[in-house]
Amino acid sequence: MAILGLSAVPQPGDTFQVITDTAKARQITTFRQTQAKEKALAVKGGRLTLESLQQQIAEGGMKELPIIIKADVQGSAEVLADTLAKLSDERVKIRNIHSGVGAISESDVLLASASNAIIVGFNVRPTGTRPRWPNASRWTSVCTRSSTT
Repeated sequence: MAILGLSAVPQPGDTFQVITDTAKARQITTFRQTQAKEKALAVKGGRLTLESLQQQIAEGGMKELPIIIKADVQGSAEVLADTLAKLSDERVKIRNIHSGVGAISESDVLLASASNAIIVGFNVRPTGTRPRWPNASRWTSVCTRSSTT
């Protein structure tokens, strides 16, 4: 027996269905892939926001808060990092992943997305008002907060 047209290797125990209509088969495949993606994101926990952080702390699920600090000058970034580190307690430990000077860039957003971190900006803004990066959809999955004096 030969099976053609599979885009990925099936998992052990997967069942095969024969569907004569190609359009219907693609629709079912797309639906199942969407469900699998949503399920994977739900297990991962989705994006971290300051609003969801308090709920996770109350439930005892959050032990560490990864943050990325961006500031207009190095002195501000250092003071902000030290102050936030002092806010750590037995419930939540604040972990500074990266601290830097300058605007919030695509690399900062990608780092925050990969590490499920929050970007804290002090006297800085994201580069451009509307990101035109190839992976701009990731921008919406990262929580950014900016502050000015």
